[in-house]
Amino acid sequence: MKKPLILFASAEVTPFAKVGGLADVAGSLPPAIKQLGYDIRIVMPKYQTISEKDWGLVDSGKNIEMPWGQEKLTARVWTATLPNSTVTVYFIEEKRFITSGGIYIENDASSGGSDPEFARINVFCSAIPELLRIFSLEPDIIHLNDWHVGLLPAFMQNAGYQTKHLLTVHNLAYQGIYPAKFAKKTINAVLEKINPLAINNGNINTLLNAILSAEKINTVSPSYRDEILTTEFGAGLEGFLGKRAKDLSGILNGINTEEWDPKNDAHIAFHFDVSSLENKARNKERLQKEVALPVEKNAMLFGMVSRLSEQKGFDILIPSLRSILKKASCQVVILATGSLYIADQIKELKKEFPLKVAFIDKFNNALAHQIYAGADTFLMPSRFEPCGLSQMISMRYGTLPIAHLTGGLKDTVKNNKNGFCFNKYSSDKLSVCLKDSLKIFKDNQKKWGQMQRQAMTEDFSWNASAKKYVQLYEKLADEA
Repeated sequence: MKKPLILFASAEVTPFAKVGGLADVAGSLPPAIKQLGYDIRIVMPKYQTISEKDWGLVDSGKNIEMPWGQEKLTARVWTATLPNSTVTVYFIEEKRFITSGGIYIENDASSGGSDPEFARINVFCSAIPELLRIFSLEPDIIHLNDWHVGLLPAFMQNAGYQTKHLLTVHNLAYQGIYPAKFAKKTINAVLEKINPLAINNGNINTLLNAILSAEKINTVSPSYRDEILTTEFGAGLEGFLGKRAKDLSGILNGINTEEWDPKNDAHIAFHFDVSSLENKARNKERLQKEVALPVEKNAMLFGMVSRLSEQKGFDILIPSLRSILKKASCQVVILATGSLYIADQIKELKKEFPLKVAFIDKFNNALAHQIYAGADTFLMPSRFEPCGLSQMISMRYGTLPIAHLTGGLKDTVKNNKNGFCFNKYSSDKLSVCLKDSLKIFKDNQKKWGQMQRQAMTEDFSWNASAKKYVQLYEKLADEA
């Protein structure tokens, strides 16, 4: 039987353009699918921040014309091979809307409901059917990722395609809601192909359109799949998802175990594995120096690499840190960008504890690796977490996660075995969890080492997950 051809559509792909976990999935899952013998290609926007020289982009010499309101827009197609793979990536360069800035307009990587963001994502979507035509591609399945490409099924239908769609929901909280008047002005011909239930009170919900249009839907962890059917986590869409429950599954994300490997990581000073954890301690010392914290071997170092957003639990984390930094021998290093309000709160914490807090509010990939390798514990007190990759990455480096039991954190972190967990989302419960980790770190280094080794031997590669995606593709391709 012929294997299906898959087009993977994503607004972020590591290493070309990354803000969150979506990029990591888009940069790691397709190569794992390709290794299983499937033809999978990626299509993404060519943002201004993507360097043609650095990533070996090749100008295809092919242009795409798309109607946009009363005018026509022209896009250029570039191609490249995803590094360390054989996966082809198509880049859509359209200079007025797509290639006019960074990845997002909003600081928190949300849609923001703005006209420019609506134009950016939907100029990208409008180019994809024409891309298929000029490259003579006939994908059996288009793999949609999040709200950015939520209207792509409508564009495909408008262009006469009957391609099937799989939607992966990476984060239900980000839905891409825009005034319908934007669509009337710019993509009126496509408007009637949008599911009417996705238009409410004069607004189009792009993610909801994908939920209603895709033949199959999955989330990025089994627990998150169940959570989004509830009022607490359904973000207003639980009723629609409930009606699609038979088509809804949960597949745990993996991580790129070649990129995140303490034995070979080019970004860290001292390589290590389960049998050489003394080198992890040397990385801790190097990290303390790098972020201008006092070098104190016996002070627990909490690490965090994150987005500054409400979802990530800063409302309970900052009070908990303030309390524990007053009383205990510990330090914290936070590498995060996003909300200016949250950034200001962390800066205030740093003023209170200048010798215990390091805050870097500019993304630095090398430093992220160094935090994973050098910190003792990794903070993930997320309000909700569809999957979470950071807890898996930190475990690879023997850095024990401190996690709220929600979504993918519930599926991966086991209390007092490979990390530390708390059930109820509150500053008090988080504080107890922090104290528990400190107690074992200070008083029971034998158990600490056992937990580190357990964490480092967990298998979070893409191998098992890729096979589950292939099963979804095959099932979808077989359905009449």
